[in-house]
Amino acid sequence: MKKVAVLISLLMVIFLFNVSSHAQILTVGSSQGYQGNTLAIPITFSNDLNNVVAMQFDITFDSSLVDITDASDGSALDGTSFSLSTSEPAAGTRRVIIAPPVQIPIPIVPDGEIAVISVYLAGAPGSTATLTLQNVVMSDENGDLVSPVLYNGAITIIPNTSPKDDILGIWSSGVWYRDSETGSWVKMSTPANLVASGDIDGDSIDDLIGVWNSGLWVKYSLSGGWDKICTALPSDIASGDMNGDGRNDILGTWSSGVFYRDSVSESWVKLSSKADMVAAGDIDEDNIDDLIGTWSSGLWVRYGSTGSWDKICAVLPGDIASGDMNGDGRNDILGTWSSGVYYRDSDTGSWVKMSTPANLVAAGDIDGDSTDDLIGVWGNGLWVKYSLTLSWEKITSSLPSDIDAGDY
Repeated sequence: MKKVAVLISLLMVIFLFNVSSHAQILTVGSSQGYQGNTLAIPITFSNDLNNVVAMQFDITFDSSLVDITDASDGSALDGTSFSLSTSEPAAGTRRVIIAPPVQIPIPIVPDGEIAVISVYLAGAPGSTATLTLQNVVMSDENGDLVSPVLYNGAITIIPNTSPKDDILGIWSSGVWYRDSETGSWVKMSTPANLVASGDIDGDSIDDLIGVWNSGLWVKYSLSGGWDKICTALPSDIASGDMNGDGRNDILGTWSSGVFYRDSVSESWVKLSSKADMVAAGDIDEDNIDDLIGTWSSGLWVRYGSTGSWDKICAVLPGDIASGDMNGDGRNDILGTWSSGVYYRDSDTGSWVKMSTPANLVAAGDIDGDSTDDLIGVWGNGLWVKYSLTLSWEKITSSLPSDIDAGDY
């Protein structure tokens, strides 16, 4: 009797192994995100028997938590003749149909990412929505039905704990910042020539750094007090923790070179010869911000911990900034060129195009999702492109002469 039980168990293991190794598997991806964001969720298919030529399936969901707003071709359908269509047959249901072309022989649905659904997160933080596959119909080249293995997805809405950066800019009416929580505008000063943001006094609130005709100044956000840093006017300014002491320093370029002012000791440190533009960001992830700048020979980075230089490209951008544009925890280089606005992924070294050419660019986490967003000025206004959702928001039609972002 024991031998029979062992044999049956062995046969079941063999059967389950064959099913999992040689089955058609349809899977809805899982992810997490912040309330109000839209996630791109992949639908993947494993066509191990290579006999599925068409399919239709529904994804049902709790519409009080999420909404599947669209479905589009996945990367596996790129370069194929398969067509994807989508509809909403009922509330809380998204239908996807993948149909083959009319040809002989009929092609097989490829393995991989066959669709991408756009999921808007509407529910309260802490809630989880299940994306359930239902009414799945698959057929082979003979018109016979195929029964796949199904794996549902889950979307968790997480609390948004990251502070939101505010947009800072100069207009003819003065220097203003837009509160990203309320959308209201706050005037900080009369018009400046240049502006930057940084927590110079270490109180966890960014301060206004600006250039006026009388010199380079800081307005401390908490106290409202002003501090004149120097009378000599820089041609560009930025802010970053240039020495790794945990405090933002003022960075600028003058005719005598690029310097930063240590916010603790108030001493000046020369980093290089004069640059055309400067920015600061921790490109090599060593907790020390690096000098990013343009000189006539190209766009360069000087690494703060080693003092070594890295030429990023020979083509000169029209404006530069730095931020974590993809949410990997590492600052990337952002710039605008005649071919468009790009950021350079500091982890891979690859370039990612974000938009058409801008007049000005800056980076900041405007929506508080721990990923910096593109802030830019184009001919029709000041805009934000949110990095996680890739959606755009027009902030104002009035064009600023300089921009930055900080938590005010």
